[in-house]
Amino acid sequence: LQLLEKLAREKDTAGWTGLGLAVQAYQKRGEAVVGWLGDLARDTNRRLMVRLVKGAYWDSEVKRAQVDGQPDYPVFTTKQATDVSYLTCAESLIETGPLIYPQFATHNAHSLAAIDLMAKRAGRTDYEFQRLHGMGVALYKAAGRERAVRIYAPVGAHQDLLPYLVRRLLENGANTSFVHSFLDEDVPAERIAIDPYTLLSAAPNRHPRIPPPPALYGASRINSRGLDFSQKETRERIAGAIAALDKVGPLVAGSIIAGKAQTSNGEKVGSPADASRAIGRVASATDADIDAAYASALEYQPHWNAVGGAKRADILEAMANAMELETDRLIAILAREGGKTLDDCIAEVREAVDFCRYYAVEAETKF
Repeated sequence: LQLLEKLAREKDTAGWTGLGLAVQAYQKRGEAVVGWLGDLARDTNRRLMVRLVKGAYWDSEVKRAQVDGQPDYPVFTTKQATDVSYLTCAESLIETGPLIYPQFATHNAHSLAAIDLMAKRAGRTDYEFQRLHGMGVALYKAAGRERAVRIYAPVGAHQDLLPYLVRRLLENGANTSFVHSFLDEDVPAERIAIDPYTLLSAAPNRHPRIPPPPALYGASRINSRGLDFSQKETRERIAGAIAALDKVGPLVAGSIIAGKAQTSNGEKVGSPADASRAIGRVASATDADIDAAYASALEYQPHWNAVGGAKRADILEAMANAMELETDRLIAILAREGGKTLDDCIAEVREAVDFCRYYAVEAETKF
């Protein structure tokens, strides 16, 4: 979107009416993006071509949100929600006016008929339908639009194109697919062209078998929380945490023996990314420290053994929660101490949190 805005405001592209992009309706931000595009078109007084699709990378979007520990998915988890979003975005594009040239990519009879009706009511004829090469032929023939539809084909390198094509094969082979139903003579026409608003009203909630990312592991444990560094607010917050760490000055660290940190006579630790920056002072364990740690652990072992798995699980869970609350500060320490990228930092914090929660479950069920 930033790139599109920059191009839209460039003098070298003034007067060119081919500038545009595709909007994926399965994304929850779809309607907001359409509104933003309308504002950009009016502000720059230029026509934008906007291709509306439902989206072909749903699986990747869902898996990425799970792996990254996001609070929720950026996409809808049910087909009827995506279908309604598509029609909502379509209506917004049509109502924006001639500064937006809508291009509706669809193989769905209800979507085609609904968009035609929306355009007729708005008095617009400056729009087009699109279909994928080899798909939707029967639909557009039945609608009398054989010669009034743009036929397109995806182009790209094998590693980029294959996921798209596999997704389309899975999508169109599914029982819920319009393309699949349209070619099945046993499926009545009423079911093929069913209103998605009716389906959404009957089942308005998220997909029951796709829990949000935090609940990825079910009742056993919570998925560790991630950060989205594509968000400016998040980057600024972490930058603030790093600045706060620098302001405090060098940290001190050492062995913890019988609950007490041994930090005297520490050695200076510098930043691997900046040799002039002192990160902290670390006191290495002496032979006496090691003997004392063994003695303390041996003395405490009977009590720890009597604690039992459930109590150990509580301690591990509390540790996980404490680290997660201190995520920003831990990222700052990792960035300064190891010279790591922010992505590596959050991955390390999340791994520690995940380990604590995983072994908390193991402790409760195995001890």
